[in-house]
Amino acid sequence: MSEKTTYTAVLFGPGMIGHGDEMQLEYVNGAYQPEIVISYDEPGGTITRTWRLGHETEEPVPYRFVSEQDAGAEAHITN
Repeated sequence: MSEKTTYTAVLFGPGMIGHGDEMQLEYVNGAYQPEIVISYDEPGGTITRTWRLGHETEEPVPYRFVSEQDAGAEAHITN
């Protein structure tokens, strides 16, 4: 059994979102994290992006972009 407490993950998303960024994540109860949420402070607000675990199980473990919430953006109202 491995004594490792972290694993290497790589983020993938559309365009420049995630663009292959690698990071170290901690195992949760001995398993890969099913979803990660990262907040970025930007001028005018905070952007929160969500990624979900991909199908592959070898390191680096892929996470696919799921959604983005921009707290600083104006509300979109349909007329």
